[in-house]
Amino acid sequence: MAANRLRSIQSAKCNLVANRSENRSSLTGVRITSAQSDAELNFKGIPRITSAATQRTGAVLSMCRFLCYRGPEILLSDLLYRPTNSLIRQSFHAKERTEPLNGDGFGVGWYAPQISSTPCIFASVTPAWSNQNLRRLSEHVKSGCFFAHVRAASPGMRVSEANCHPFQHGRFLWMHNGIIRDFWRIKRRLRASLPDELYHNIEGTTDSEHAFAVFLHLLGDVEDGHSANELGNALVTTIEQLEQWTWDSGMSEPSYYNFAVTDGRSVAAVRYVSDPTLEPQSLYYSVAGKYQCSRDGICSFCKCDVSEKTIIIASERLTSNKEDWFRVATNHVLTIEPDLTADVHLMDVERIGSRIHLGLVSPQFGEQVNDKHMIGRD
Repeated sequence: MAANRLRSIQSAKCNLVANRSENRSSLTGVRITSAQSDAELNFKGIPRITSAATQRTGAVLSMCRFLCYRGPEILLSDLLYRPTNSLIRQSFHAKERTEPLNGDGFGVGWYAPQISSTPCIFASVTPAWSNQNLRRLSEHVKSGCFFAHVRAASPGMRVSEANCHPFQHGRFLWMHNGIIRDFWRIKRRLRASLPDELYHNIEGTTDSEHAFAVFLHLLGDVEDGHSANELGNALVTTIEQLEQWTWDSGMSEPSYYNFAVTDGRSVAAVRYVSDPTLEPQSLYYSVAGKYQCSRDGICSFCKCDVSEKTIIIASERLTSNKEDWFRVATNHVLTIEPDLTADVHLMDVERIGSRIHLGLVSPQFGEQVNDKHMIGRD
């Protein structure tokens, strides 16, 4: 087991070094469309994309796209519609998925702490690109912490509002991009492990919402305050538990867990695949400064005071300047504290090729990975 763990860590080190050697982009600014013209662009491409998607039978996995924002209050539309590769654009033309369409509904959850500590959620089963209420609302709502998600339902999963991310419990929001492989094999055991309150709080049928219930159970008292590190550790423990159940069921195919969770102050996200020799779903983050969109339609990051700093986590880079984005390395956890301090830790959990491990790597190696320059830029 020690040898397997060492090989895993050494492989992660090699990947991190390789990531740092990749070419940098020299772009400094990109002209983009406004929210209005972006919405018009959406409709032009939909008939062709939808037709191709309905004829495609070889797709094995359905993966979603999401984003998380933490920083000074901004309009939701500044991230949902205005960037070059906005989440709305990803709903019909994702760049880092084999299947570019994410049309099985959407959801956005945001915090207004001056009103309530619990978030508000707007979700719909209509495609994000065609929902006029989403566009109108996003142009009039500001928040300093929000989640947004466009869904590509896994095979056999119901398309309903109850199955739209983000999921909410108390002050927590949760999103997932990925799949618990053959979820039906562990569903009964998973539900049996939950206390009554969490069991009865599950409204939908997705593996994602069930994973959220496991997370809340392992986190402990959800009424207590929790640090970003505690959220991150609970994410790792959740994945370990899911992997243990999946291993016990005899499933050998990999699961994909890109989870994100927040309580409105702290954020934790993970990029994970069971088999460390495979590439998980894409996940990036930016700590490049203040995010802003000018009146002429340019969205970018600029230098700023600490009080104006922003952090964005996204399935795909939203802007074209690659220097502004770090790729979260394979099987790493990203945590964001209320003061917007960001740390990245290598997980020690894997299912395929070895027994189940749990935890983060040793403090010595963890200190190296915590340096943002150890995380792969593209």
